[in-house]
Amino acid sequence: GAMAQAEPALLVYIFEHFSPLLIGLAGIGLAAAAMSSTDTFATSGGSCLSRDIYQRYIKPDATMKEMLAVNRVSVLIIVAGATIGSFYIDGIIDAIHIATFIASAAYFFPMMGGLYWKRATKEGALAGLIVGFVAQVALTVFDLANTPAFAPAYLDSIHPVLSNHGVILGMSLSGIAFFGVSLATKPSDTVNLAPFFKEAAKELEKKIVVDEADPQYKKMLKVMTEEITGDRAHLYLILEASATVNWNKFVKDITGKYHEWVTPTGIDSVYRLTKSDMLACITITRGQTEKEIWFESEPRVKDIDLHRKEMFVAFNEVSATLKEMGVLFTLP
Repeated sequence: GAMAQAEPALLVYIFEHFSPLLIGLAGIGLAAAAMSSTDTFATSGGSCLSRDIYQRYIKPDATMKEMLAVNRVSVLIIVAGATIGSFYIDGIIDAIHIATFIASAAYFFPMMGGLYWKRATKEGALAGLIVGFVAQVALTVFDLANTPAFAPAYLDSIHPVLSNHGVILGMSLSGIAFFGVSLATKPSDTVNLAPFFKEAAKELEKKIVVDEADPQYKKMLKVMTEEITGDRAHLYLILEASATVNWNKFVKDITGKYHEWVTPTGIDSVYRLTKSDMLACITITRGQTEKEIWFESEPRVKDIDLHRKEMFVAFNEVSATLKEMGVLFTLP
């Protein structure tokens, strides 16, 4: 119970030992700290709802104006939910515990399993996340609703394994859903495993075959910028197409034609996901104009030769995709 008394103990100490001026300053400081945390969680949560859900699954071509509107509404929803929840939670420490339990039940198995288990699938991760979240929220609400004021938690009195709002049960259900659905669904492609498992990345590297005597390859080396910083090499290639590039169609076509190209962070950046090091993966983005395309990679210096060749492979794949769209994309 000592942790639960930390907040009132701080307030008692301030009132007993501070002058009225310092008490006022301390009050302003505590309020500022509380508001800082509040706006951070509200805005970051709003961004998750607007970008990770609305833009990714509901309307991929949403404009920035629409995204801003969705973000503002999301912030209001989050603040309203927190306000309602404050009437049912006794203190900030309890709120932190509840948030931690829900996060643990929802994220633990999907996150750790995705990092260390090759057989994990996105369907399994989604199932584990949803089951863990729903189960833990239900257990928490049930526990709070059946616990009288100032009494021990109801679930604690049933069995020790149900302590802390039944988080162990919530995590167990999440784990069962994660492993069960992963084993029941199609294994992940090698390209999805590459960022997490070096063996998968090496399988993809074997497919990179370039003739160093190719005139086009030599031409690319002349226009490509290389910078060395510590143990990293920075490779840049800025090229311009013959006409305006319909970026949405281009991204759809190249990710559909070549499975190595993926958009893990949205269509603004397209990764050639063939490395266990995300910095080393070749990335293409739109340049300063609607004709420009930027290529970028930050491999280890010891791997620079392989990445030069992969940059050439990436250029050829982009060029072939644009050619099918009726746009020429050549080296100067």
